[in-house]
Amino acid sequence: MPALTFAVELLALLPKLIAAGRDVTALISEGHTALTAMQAEKRDPSAAEWSELNKHIDALQAELHATD
Repeated sequence: MPALTFAVELLALLPKLIAAGRDVTALISEGHTALTAMQAEKRDPSAAEWSELNKHIDALQAELHATD
């Protein structure tokens, strides 16, 4: 998953996360820290790193859809 796709998905979730009362500051910070570190290393995320990010997004989406 390209970084842009990750960013778009994260931003799409933000309104629901805020409405659900979740602490999004930690989520944004973790994603930013990880992506910034990879950028500083001049590398793309590994397949395992993308997988971990995708699992996190999928879990949040499942949680948010359960509260709809």
